[in-house]
Amino acid sequence: MKYCLIIVILWLCVSSLNAQWYNTTITSPSGETVYAQNREEYSATELQGLEDDAADWIAENNSDAERIGSASNVYNCHGFAWHTSEGGEPIWINNYNQYGFLKYNVDKYFSDPNSSYKLANVAE
Repeated sequence: MKYCLIIVILWLCVSSLNAQWYNTTITSPSGETVYAQNREEYSATELQGLEDDAADWIAENNSDAERIGSASNVYNCHGFAWHTSEGGEPIWINNYNQYGFLKYNVDKYFSDPNSSYKLANVAE
């Protein structure tokens, strides 16, 4: 049992040294606290692999998706659309909050009466 505990502790120490991101909070335009992550960029090789995967997916699915920028581990679509485009630093915003509750985190951008974004299910 001691041996297993030592292995787990060592694994946690090593994995924390290699962490490429850390949790943080940002504020939505309506003043809501949103949980986010600051992440380090992938290596050039990792980024090229992501670019290749994206190109393959678009081709294999006959998608009309238009790639408008390079892959990044620093920010995602939520972070870009709701934070970076409003003048904030590039950041990663997950659908879930720090407790793992799905969508509650992202919903803060458009669910309160003072939100600056509206939920849309059809094109206007």
